[in-house]
Amino acid sequence: MHDSHIRRRTKQQSQFNQTDFQPPSSYWDNLSKIWLTKGALKELDRRNNILNEHSSLCQRERRPLIQDLAECDKDQRTVSEILRIYSADDVKGLKRFSRLGGIEPVNPLEHSRRLPTAHASTSKNKGAPNTVTDSTIKTKNTGPYSRNFEQVLIDYGVFLPFYEYTDGEEPAEPDNLDEIKQRLKQPRSSLSPPRFTDKDFKKFQKAVMNAKKPEQTTKSVVPIIEGDSQATNHVCGKINFGNLHGLTEGCTLTPGNPDLYDGANSGHLKRRVWNTLKNTIIPSTQDNLPIAPNFFLHVKARDGNEAVAIRQAVYDGALGERGQLNLRSYGQKEFNFDNNAHTITSTSLHSTLSMYTVYTARTKSLNSRQEYYTHLIGSWAINGGIQSFQNGAAAFRNLRDWAKEQRDEAIAFANGVLDQVEGEKNSGDSGNSGEEHTESDVASDSTLRAPSDDVDSSNGRIPSSAKRPSASSLDRPSKSAKRKK
Repeated sequence: MHDSHIRRRTKQQSQFNQTDFQPPSSYWDNLSKIWLTKGALKELDRRNNILNEHSSLCQRERRPLIQDLAECDKDQRTVSEILRIYSADDVKGLKRFSRLGGIEPVNPLEHSRRLPTAHASTSKNKGAPNTVTDSTIKTKNTGPYSRNFEQVLIDYGVFLPFYEYTDGEEPAEPDNLDEIKQRLKQPRSSLSPPRFTDKDFKKFQKAVMNAKKPEQTTKSVVPIIEGDSQATNHVCGKINFGNLHGLTEGCTLTPGNPDLYDGANSGHLKRRVWNTLKNTIIPSTQDNLPIAPNFFLHVKARDGNEAVAIRQAVYDGALGERGQLNLRSYGQKEFNFDNNAHTITSTSLHSTLSMYTVYTARTKSLNSRQEYYTHLIGSWAINGGIQSFQNGAAAFRNLRDWAKEQRDEAIAFANGVLDQVEGEKNSGDSGNSGEEHTESDVASDSTLRAPSDDVDSSNGRIPSSAKRPSASSLDRPSKSAKRKK
């Protein structure tokens, strides 16, 4: 009886602690736009509590002593005469009020910006008013279920499909988009009779209707869509991408966690390349899982939120494209921005399959920064008819194969750079028989470092000094600019 009571109390305390988690004040101050979410309201309450406490303190200490002092000329009394009729505590309060700055008209909005950045905890006891204390509570990352997650992505240059800049321009499409669209249309014999029939499609429809949760969709629906394409890929899913550096400096987002992702065999990448780029291409500290992912799927069941799925897909796609860029730029002085996409990210929302491509480019301006652009390739109502399913499943399987080709090409390039450097190092050392060089000598060669320039290119983050420049100050790759070419 006593033990069960302790367990119940522990569970309740755990739930209470989870509700207290809140991003730090700096997170809210750095957003260009704040959406009305529960987290934003909680932060507003916290700031209002501090502001109200300050205001009530001012009101208590201003009356009536300060009023009497202000009117001493009218009463023809000296300050000493007024002070003598008040207690020592009143005089002490007056001195404290003076130290706080005295009477000052305050704009509540601006004042809230100057409130302490350390987070204050709020009492949640029933029957007790909310009181602010000086203790600091834990903070958590912002997740995709918050609209502010999307705002953070935009502020740091990770753009969702169909995004428009403030000047009305849209991001340019990748140069290889036509090639990608042609690739997705290639027929697959595995989706044609007799290998796939009306009976097989009805089985798929039933699986879709019976899937009430994302886990059921992943287990019963996705395998029919992917067919045998998974046999040639290294597949994983529901792995927290905690080893990858985030794309937003100063605003911590929940790490990527796709329902399915394809990567390379961990043994295919040379260890020195691995060590140099590990925080941009190795998703997990469990290093036997697939690496350098560039094909992602996020699944939502019947009641799933489409906006959340797209945010997740966009963020994971940007993480994947950054890794591909780092591999293709390994050993180079600058990043190899080729205006081509190398990453596919997708969503399966109950009965709709949508696929997107992601590419990255550098803006040409004094406020230069790396940005990530997501473009919709196509959507298919895969539960609506057998032909629609065949088209969607073929696109999924074809683009999965295409992503593997891009991934293998990037890894082969990075490994080739290392082989070349090691070969040159060894040939240079062959004439120096009296000198021995260790592996660390080769690994420390300057040509093997990640590209470096004004952006924090070792991890692909957008530094806070480079975020949110105005649209007019950036020379972005845009559709109109491409047409002029």
